[in-house]
Amino acid sequence: NEPLTDGDGFARFRDLRSKQSCLTRSIVLKKPKVEGERGLLALYFEYNLFRLLEGVPDFASFNQEFDVLLCTSWSPTNYPLLAYALSKTLGTLFLQAANNTDVSKLEAFHPRLKCVPGLACDWVNPSQFEPKPFQERQFDFVMVANWAPFKRHFEFFHALSHMPKSLRIALIGQKEGGYTQDHIRKLAKDLGATQQIDFFESIPIEEVRRIQCNSKAAVILSRREGGCVAAVEALFANTPLGMREDAHVGSLAHVNAATGRRLSVKRPMHLELMALLESASQLQPRQWAIENISCHQTLAKLNQFLKDRATSEGKPWTQDLLPVAWSPYPTYLHEADRERMRPVYADLHRRYPTVFGSDLMETSHR
Repeated sequence: NEPLTDGDGFARFRDLRSKQSCLTRSIVLKKPKVEGERGLLALYFEYNLFRLLEGVPDFASFNQEFDVLLCTSWSPTNYPLLAYALSKTLGTLFLQAANNTDVSKLEAFHPRLKCVPGLACDWVNPSQFEPKPFQERQFDFVMVANWAPFKRHFEFFHALSHMPKSLRIALIGQKEGGYTQDHIRKLAKDLGATQQIDFFESIPIEEVRRIQCNSKAAVILSRREGGCVAAVEALFANTPLGMREDAHVGSLAHVNAATGRRLSVKRPMHLELMALLESASQLQPRQWAIENISCHQTLAKLNQFLKDRATSEGKPWTQDLLPVAWSPYPTYLHEADRERMRPVYADLHRRYPTVFGSDLMETSHR
């Protein structure tokens, strides 16, 4: 339990905590019971685990009251942070991986790391999407990606320079690492993408969904990131998805014959994208997504996993996890559950005011 030093590799986490010590993107999925039944606190983004570890004086005692689930945001996740967490408790740390290929590596790292079913991007609520009929959709392609280079807008624009000029494109993004919409506009011009491109920056999630439901195909070209929620959202918008076949991105696991196209890196990208667009009207990705990766499916798998584990260890399990979705931040599906949990949040704030803000329910989206 030694305090971390400046050479520990957590400078970014420490900087974020200095600006805000309270948790964000976090939600209590189950409240603890006096009889010893543990609650469950789910955290999204590794910096929130750091906030919890640094802000709770006795994390081992907290971990006796609450199990902690970290939904990892990148692949690979921050292993030194996991080691730091394990050093502060004798309990188990539950993880939901960003990529299926991470699971065996995470569990091999330490026996007290346990991965739960599903991917960290698999918490989307299908009822929030109202897909338009294919022929009524205005945009041919939509790309939801911040403006940073790793999203590979340049590859999309290079492909567009070889594609019909009549195509209409929607780009939805936000500033990232100093890169702005102006950079992307200039890049499109320099690379010869002369189609009509509509730019949308930092728009509300409801507007993002509307555009996804109004597009014939979606494109994600990153070669490495985490799960990529935008890819999952496209499927629920019933918008066939194209991703590079060599992408180390969790949601590539969801691209199949029913949902889209794994874009071959052995053929010119413009041919692959046109093949995706030409087949899009025959695909029904939403149905596959509802049956396999909705927030309801993910919750059911997680609940069964934790219940079975508690039962096998002789621990009580008298209440199931509450229904939640990432929208795009964690929120309860039912207002009644939200109100029922307010006393739990109030108690956590009373005991750990620098970690659990008084308005965590309202500000978990920051």
